[in-house]
Amino acid sequence: RMQDTVTTETANTVTKRPRKKRKSKKYLLWLVPLLALCCIYFAGVAFFTQHFLPNTDINGQSAGGKSVKAVADVAASRSTNSTLDLTTMDGEVQQVNLSDISYDCWFDSDLNELRGSQSPFLWPVALFGAESWNVPLGVTFDENALSEQLTALPCFSDPTIREPVNAHIEKTDNGFTVIEEVYGNALDYDKVWETVTGVLKSGELSVDLAESDCYQKPTVLADDSGLKEQLGLWKKYENLSITIDLTDAEEVLDGDVFRQWLETDGYTLSIPEETVKSYVTWLSTKYNTFETKRSFLTTGAGSTTVGGSGLDTYGFQMSINKTTAAIQDALDNFNSGTVQAVWRIPGRCRNADNGDIGTTYIEADLARQHFWYYKNGVLQMDGDFVSGKNSEPGRRTPCGVFRVWGKQRDRILKGDDYESFVHYWMPFTWTGCGFHDAPWRGAFGGTIYLNNGSHGCLNLPSSVAANLYNAVEYDTPVIVYRSY
Repeated sequence: RMQDTVTTETANTVTKRPRKKRKSKKYLLWLVPLLALCCIYFAGVAFFTQHFLPNTDINGQSAGGKSVKAVADVAASRSTNSTLDLTTMDGEVQQVNLSDISYDCWFDSDLNELRGSQSPFLWPVALFGAESWNVPLGVTFDENALSEQLTALPCFSDPTIREPVNAHIEKTDNGFTVIEEVYGNALDYDKVWETVTGVLKSGELSVDLAESDCYQKPTVLADDSGLKEQLGLWKKYENLSITIDLTDAEEVLDGDVFRQWLETDGYTLSIPEETVKSYVTWLSTKYNTFETKRSFLTTGAGSTTVGGSGLDTYGFQMSINKTTAAIQDALDNFNSGTVQAVWRIPGRCRNADNGDIGTTYIEADLARQHFWYYKNGVLQMDGDFVSGKNSEPGRRTPCGVFRVWGKQRDRILKGDDYESFVHYWMPFTWTGCGFHDAPWRGAFGGTIYLNNGSHGCLNLPSSVAANLYNAVEYDTPVIVYRSY
């Protein structure tokens, strides 16, 4: 029995011992991984004491797990291993080797302090988070070399590069129109330089030239209000009509003429004053009759050629400057209508009997020493006169086409060797020849003028001079000729 007890106890003891062994095995099952994790953790602590924590970004570049030196070397290595990439508007990438511009880059901050600010004991936490730093960079490069490299790129040196073209006005066969702007593909060097140097200094190595607004642009677009306004001017010119009154003749200026006259610098329309003046000069050449020869039908002596000398005082002679100003004023104010040509010396008619002389005139024949005054083709009066002394060339009366350009009463006529008082004075040349009374003479006509003529004037009897003075008007043509 005693043995049974022991056995029982022994048995009991035996049955309890296996339970204790199973409990030790359970402890070992979780203790080993824990120890492993601890080893990994502390190994990580030791590693991240010298390295940046996971998921750490510096200036957009991954620095997690890298040493300070490795991170610093990444920046430094770009100097020799990297390129500056320029993307053109066509999507082409053109490159500048950083080594060609002596590019050097470094972190301008103590990376050890940054790494030291991270607790290596928190490296497991960092696996599930992220930390980003922007660290200032130190950058240097050779600006002269960069300029040379940039200008040598195809985007600057390609001969097919097209400059932008502003929208502008062009003349066509039918008038004027706006030509739309052209953008082209030429770069603005100053903008490229500003963008590229800024990018390099920030540590970036790529530039999209189009997105960075580096291309030249037209400054005037097709919808520009100024261009529209100028086209509106063309419409005004197109509808303008100006008639030039040239006395019994006219010329018309209209849209067809103004289209030829108008000039454009691409942005404005104008008719140069010189163009108008040239036109008026042409008008004067066409319509002036001053100092020109004419065929004149004399009284009783047939036709003769008169005028054409520098002594003439009658005929149309246009004032170019004043006529130009009159037309220009109508153009400036878009006034359709009639503009009177301004005559420095006016004629009385055109394309009439005797051309511009017409049918109202004084006719004087030095050969017959006789004059005739016609008004509207009807003889009003005639009479004898004494002309300049024929035996002295300096006193001869000149032939020509003249006009009565003055009328005076009670005038003293003076010369180098004479002084005469007259009651009626009607000059017709610029040199002092005219009709006047000569009460000191007892006879007129015949051959008196040959040796006892005047100093060039046509001397008349007092009554005849009075009648002529009262009858003639200013600018009445005076035709002096010699019939034989």
